[in-house]
Amino acid sequence: MSRLAITRAAALTAQRVKAVNASSTIGISGYRQKSTLASQPEHIAAQLDFRTFIDVLRKDGDLAEINQEIDPHLEVGAIVRRVSEVDGKAPLFNNVKGAKNGLWRMFGNAASLRRSEDQRYGRIARSLGLPPNASWKAILERSQEGKARPPLPPRVVSTGPCKQNKISGDDIDLHKLPAPMLHQADGGKYIQSYGVHVLTTPDGSWTNWSIFRGMIHDSKRLVCLVGTGQHNAIIREKWLKEGKTEMPWALAFGVPPAVNLAAACPIPEGVSEAEFVGAMVGQPLEVVKCETNDLMVPANSEIVFEGTTSLIDKAYEGPFEDYQGLHFDDDKHLHPLFTVNAITYRDDAIMPVSVPGRITDESHTTASMASEELLMLCRKHDLPIADAFAPLETMATWCALKVDVDKLTALNTTSQEFCEKLGRILFNDKSSMLINRILLFGYDVDIRNFKDIMWALVTRCRPGQDEYVFEDVPGFPLTPYMSHGGGNPKMGGKAISDCLFPMEYKGERSFRGVDFERSYTKEVKDRVLANWTAMGFEEVESDSNTSVDFPRKARKMTKSISAVELAKHDKPDNVWIAVDGQVYDMTEFAPGHPGGAEVIYQHAGSDASAAYNEVHAPSLIRKALEPQCHIGSLDPKDLQKLKDDSPDISATTPSMTETQARPDLNSIINLDDFEAVASRCLSKKAMAFISSGSNDNMTRDANRSILNRIWLRPEVMRDVTKVTTATNLFGVDLDFPVYIAPTGAAKTGGAEGELTLARGAAASGIVHCFATPSSYPYSEILEATPKHCFFQLYVNKDRRKSETAIREAVASGKVKAILVTVDVPVIPKREADERVRSSAPMALAGVNVSITAGDKKGGGLARQAASFIDASIDWDIITWLRSLCSLPILVKGIQTARDAKTAFLKGYDGIVLSNHGGRAADHAPPAILILLEIQKNCPEVLESMEVLIDGGFRRGADVVKAICLGASVVGLGRPFLYSLTYGQEGVEHAISILRDEVETAMRLCGMTNLMRDAHPRFVNTLDVDHLVPQENHPYATKIQA
Repeated sequence: MSRLAITRAAALTAQRVKAVNASSTIGISGYRQKSTLASQPEHIAAQLDFRTFIDVLRKDGDLAEINQEIDPHLEVGAIVRRVSEVDGKAPLFNNVKGAKNGLWRMFGNAASLRRSEDQRYGRIARSLGLPPNASWKAILERSQEGKARPPLPPRVVSTGPCKQNKISGDDIDLHKLPAPMLHQADGGKYIQSYGVHVLTTPDGSWTNWSIFRGMIHDSKRLVCLVGTGQHNAIIREKWLKEGKTEMPWALAFGVPPAVNLAAACPIPEGVSEAEFVGAMVGQPLEVVKCETNDLMVPANSEIVFEGTTSLIDKAYEGPFEDYQGLHFDDDKHLHPLFTVNAITYRDDAIMPVSVPGRITDESHTTASMASEELLMLCRKHDLPIADAFAPLETMATWCALKVDVDKLTALNTTSQEFCEKLGRILFNDKSSMLINRILLFGYDVDIRNFKDIMWALVTRCRPGQDEYVFEDVPGFPLTPYMSHGGGNPKMGGKAISDCLFPMEYKGERSFRGVDFERSYTKEVKDRVLANWTAMGFEEVESDSNTSVDFPRKARKMTKSISAVELAKHDKPDNVWIAVDGQVYDMTEFAPGHPGGAEVIYQHAGSDASAAYNEVHAPSLIRKALEPQCHIGSLDPKDLQKLKDDSPDISATTPSMTETQARPDLNSIINLDDFEAVASRCLSKKAMAFISSGSNDNMTRDANRSILNRIWLRPEVMRDVTKVTTATNLFGVDLDFPVYIAPTGAAKTGGAEGELTLARGAAASGIVHCFATPSSYPYSEILEATPKHCFFQLYVNKDRRKSETAIREAVASGKVKAILVTVDVPVIPKREADERVRSSAPMALAGVNVSITAGDKKGGGLARQAASFIDASIDWDIITWLRSLCSLPILVKGIQTARDAKTAFLKGYDGIVLSNHGGRAADHAPPAILILLEIQKNCPEVLESMEVLIDGGFRRGADVVKAICLGASVVGLGRPFLYSLTYGQEGVEHAISILRDEVETAMRLCGMTNLMRDAHPRFVNTLDVDHLVPQENHPYATKIQA
């Protein structure tokens, strides 16, 4: 800022102070708060200090302090997002992976909702110095108090807590900070999601504090979303008119909570948020000057970035999974760059984060506060509007207006005339920037009850006739139908829905609602209510059709179950188990459990959480069971005791030292490295389940050893500067001919199992195939799948279950092929898997027994997880499959040329050459030999249908060999399970390693287009050709009895 600008700013501040004193005979005392404020000084102070705010949440019982190490890469984001969706406690992450020198802890969900019905908006109330049970109306009124008083300039202090530590110059490297990756598909690390940007006009007359997202661009710069028409963009234009190429900038994190809410609200142009907050809270904010420019920031900020923002240079920002709950691939645009020249911060600093998505998070609660701005605007223009409310269910993109019908009648107007006038005023004002639809209601509609809103909308607003569309007003580009629809992304997209009957414009009202409240006399209602519980009905807290605030979640009466009561239900004909604090009746479910009834009976009458969570997702049990099977919640005082009494699962639980034994991901240079790490990090049970083959592991090991006996035949002197490996399989584009083969219970590998595989595959340009016995519900896997996937089907003995699974796959639109597994009609012994379990006997009805009395086969996860498979299917099952869907159907588990030919003749769309990774029949042929057998005996199959192959592939050269011999694509299973020990980054790294090896191998062989150039001449199979059989045995014949 220039010396002249500083002088002007000081003069303006002096004028404002003088105006305050001249306009109020009671001076500063005139800013004392109404009686609605919290009674304790600490609670009032919470609005002005971030640390005090967190302390108050702690005392409210609304803080989850997390001291275990949490990864800022997705894990922090996942926790914060889930808290938003379940209204959990605000998380404080005290041990962020990668934090150094006090940078930093993290805090989330500063303005999300609480689960408590009485303190639903307690966190937002605490941000404004209100008691936690304040109503939403009280919160909105409080937020407007800054407008009712003269601006109160901030107090400049010489230093503050934010100056306790300083970094500048070459010591700044944004990449070394533990910046969060908030969503898996974000374009980068969004270090700025809930901080406050500080910008000022060239003359210093107006300082704007606002929140807009920003991601790391390089070691010194952020790229931030700057929307046209917003105050920050207006200030930028003023600097451009001065001929400047950059302007001073600061970004303050962990500011006073009242500042965050003010920065998110549509305060009028020219009003500085610091002065607005000072007026609202009744005392000046303390601010301190930045180190490298003259901007003022809150002195008690947790962290401050300061520097400049370019008015010329831009870079791509996005994509970002934003608050309207939709993600679009490649949704990125050019936005300004912000250079960080200095960082100052408090000791043990806390970085606030907001993780937007579907309701409800800070994006929605703060956006909903705009309704009060619209109400004030309506009153300013003397419009007949009595109240306004932006329902969260619409992500605050709708605003319901309650019309003062008496005043409306006096205007002697029509629906069209009134709505057009209203739209012109509201939609051209910044306060309605986020509001896309305004709805008008009369006296009988409670606009704070979303049920009422929808009831009136569907019964009173005739489509087309009672709707008025505005396409010549400023639009909101972040609305998905604006950014990705067919119209102008910056103009229009606004509408008014008139839910008033024409008679209401004339002062007539010859209608009423039909419900318990309005359709019966008081005497009858009182009698019904007085006898309600005596008649056998449950107590109801309030009428479902009335509300005074945000619609609240229905409260289900949950029965509390003691450990003693749980223990009584420990017989096969009466089985209850506890999982994650919830009690379920498994009596009817257990016999048909895909993992076998025995594993449920083992935990009858006890806490099964540890065993359950080793293999399954938390949500799966609720998806699998009927609602009536949920008995209630385990008594909290018994929960720890039950955990202590649970069977020893040390054989299945990795120690912390094992988990910490992972080397840096960059040190992993081949797929075998992942297996070595997994062997140290995974539990013994998980490792045995993943790695084991059948019996003596002959086939498992031969899969790989035979591949190693096939040699490449490089052709030299070819221009291999540019190569391509792209292919297409069943309409799915693949960057190279590899897919993630299906593996059951992928959560045993860690990191959300199938969900992580789905995301990693999509991010890397390949496709994954999820299995019938997955760790997660299919709906969650499909939701985690951005585009396409395949589905591996085990046909269930109960065909209805398979039909349901197929229909769900088809309905998603994402599943592009179904792979029907046929090579394991029964599960053979997998001894390594079974030995781990058999060494840990289980308690059944208080007696230590094996899995089932008389069962000496062991207790492997594989055998448990496959007891549902139908062993009776034959080739004609394709008729049944075709009746359910039109997707391509492949037979997975082909191990002879004869069966390959039969699959072709029966009309299947493809085959998968597979021996189940050596987990089906031991001594079955290695997969690559099956491919050679088809080449030898029925090559027409390779020309007529898609031929997939899996089993033993670990190198890119292996993939090239298979493609040269006629395979369409190659599947890998175990390596990707092992890579889950590093989460999605590990999966993507494994794919990248394989892709690089494929490209290297084809270059060394002289190929430039793998799918075009691949040919048997590039491989030498002489070392294994003698192992490839004719269709019939060369000399042995069947001996007749």
